[in-house]
Amino acid sequence: MRYGIGVDGGGTKTDFGLMDETGAVLALHKEEGSNHEVLPDSYDGAAALVMKGITAVCEKAGVALDAVAKSVLCLAGIDYPIQAEEMTQRLRALGLRDFLLLNDGFAGAMTGFRGNPTVLCNNGTGICFAGIHPNGAMLQIGGSDRLTGDVGGGPQLALRCFQKVYAQFFLRGQPTAMTEPVMTLLECARPEDLMNCSAKIAARFAELVPQMIGILLICASSGDAVANGILSDMQDGLVAAVGGMIDRLPIPETRIDIILAGSIHTKAVLPDYVAEVARRLDAAYDKQFDLRMIDRDPVNGAMAWAVRPEN
Repeated sequence: MRYGIGVDGGGTKTDFGLMDETGAVLALHKEEGSNHEVLPDSYDGAAALVMKGITAVCEKAGVALDAVAKSVLCLAGIDYPIQAEEMTQRLRALGLRDFLLLNDGFAGAMTGFRGNPTVLCNNGTGICFAGIHPNGAMLQIGGSDRLTGDVGGGPQLALRCFQKVYAQFFLRGQPTAMTEPVMTLLECARPEDLMNCSAKIAARFAELVPQMIGILLICASSGDAVANGILSDMQDGLVAAVGGMIDRLPIPETRIDIILAGSIHTKAVLPDYVAEVARRLDAAYDKQFDLRMIDRDPVNGAMAWAVRPEN
């Protein structure tokens, strides 16, 4: 019997699963976040946490780690080859063998993979586009925030809201319905107070992000042009990244599966958002797109990839 381990690691939690070759899930396990970029002990702490979770899921399944044919580790913070090398060295030093280490976006792409070229568009705390071709080729686009021009992560959208309100007052920007609720949220009585609340924003940023996104979506749904412009930029960024996948993965085939994942897509977008993305994709490229929301936890894709005979 062939066994595989899948790991989907983010900044706040890490999911582990062990599956056999029939597709039966034998055990699941959860640990804290494993992104080395936010852990105080960086790569060492991330590797130790991953090994702890792998050991635990093997014990739950009653399968020895030596009996596992492959582990597919999809971890946030693995965006560059040098990061993968650092993590690989530490995992091997801890005794892990026969594993594939990728960015966490690939777990979602694997979950949505049905045999066609697949692009995962992950808009959550950050942005990442992960492409998988049936021939085994993989490509990541984005994931480095401002360095790669990412558009559409939660913190970025919140900052855009603030910037548009600031622009209305001080840069002759277009008036927006977001102004009043943002000023109320930040407890700013006058426009001049906006810059005085920078320390407050930094201290409460994690708390403010979902509230700012709520303001953005409410105003966009009521027809506010500035709010809808922010969402339109996010849609354009997605369409451009799909074009990058077509060019650089590359994808000569006509049919492409597009999977939307991340909290911005799964919890926050407006009802017509997906239809508008589909319209823009159809207008931009001579392809047939199957656009859908992710429908399973990404760890399922990592597990399934680990037990594939091709691997």
